[in-house]
Amino acid sequence: MRSEGNTHSYRLDAEKLRATSKGLLSSERMSELVPIQKMEGDAWEHKVIRDFFEGPRLKEIPANRKKCSVVLRWLANLFEPGTRYTEAQVNEIIKRHHPDASALRREMIGEHLLQREHGVYWRV
Repeated sequence: MRSEGNTHSYRLDAEKLRATSKGLLSSERMSELVPIQKMEGDAWEHKVIRDFFEGPRLKEIPANRKKCSVVLRWLANLFEPGTRYTEAQVNEIIKRHHPDASALRREMIGEHLLQREHGVYWRV
């Protein structure tokens, strides 16, 4: 900050801001936010989740069917059993983790993790 009479001028130190955000948003720090404990499973499944998630974001949809199933089960745990969801609500929940909500939604239905009828979805 620099004062000139009644005027105060501020300057952003972009380099300090970058350094701070790198520390706060590092993949190690963000990966701590992924609630792996919500998902039951073995160490291999936990490793798959750690490998494919960067914090709460799914980096990519696994091409390997077995790994994809692990990711889909993790996503399915975001939906409460017994609760009915509109397609928009399902998309909103999925988009918090990956932009291709429609592909992941279809995959979860294909894996029988979600069920759909007349535009209403629920966890199986």
